[in-house]
Parts: sequence; C-alpha cells; structure tokens
Amino acid sequence: MKKIQASTLMETLVASVLIVIIFMISSMIMNNLFGNRIKYQSRMIDTRFTEIHYLALHHQIELPLIETVGVWQIQAIRRSSSLYIEANNSDLKKEINKEYVLE
Repeated sequence: MKKIQASTLMETLVASVLIVIIFMISSMIMNNLFGNRIKYQSRMIDTRFTEIHYLALHHQIELPLIETVGVWQIQAIRRSSSLYIEANNSDLKKEINKEYVLE
C-alpha cells in the first residue's frame, strides 16, 4: 500500500475558519453597499422633478407647488423664466435642488 499525503485535522480546521471569516466579512460589506444604495437612492425624486417640469412647461400644474412623495417634501417655484424645484428628506437630512428653463 502506498502512503497518501493528507493534511492534519488542525490544518483543515484553520482553513475552514479562514474561509468562514472571509465569507462573513464579504457578506457584511455587500449588505452595507446594497443597504446604502436603497437608502440614498434618489431616482424617484429625479423622475418626479422631470414630471413637474413637463407639467409646468405645458401649464398643467399650478405653481407654487408643495407636495410629499414618500419621505421627501417637494417644493416647486417659478422664478421669472425658470422653474426652481427643491426636495428635502428630513430623515436623511438630504436636499436636492434643480433649476429648469421654462420656454
């Protein structure tokens, strides 16, 4: 019979622990990244800004406008020939401002 080289039980346990630790750290990092992406996503607000701009451009909305979308408070104000839109999120303490030209 030939003798086959194998690792000891201690080497196997150390390798298993290292693999588990690396997996735990990478899963925590991925969870943090996805959680922040969902928490700070502003695509919904950008879409609403575009809708308000379109409606104001075609005189289908009354300005000044104040509305709430989710946790965001949106204010739209006409300033001479431009439209100023501001959104505030009090939970995240985040503010988004955009100015559009009304033709």
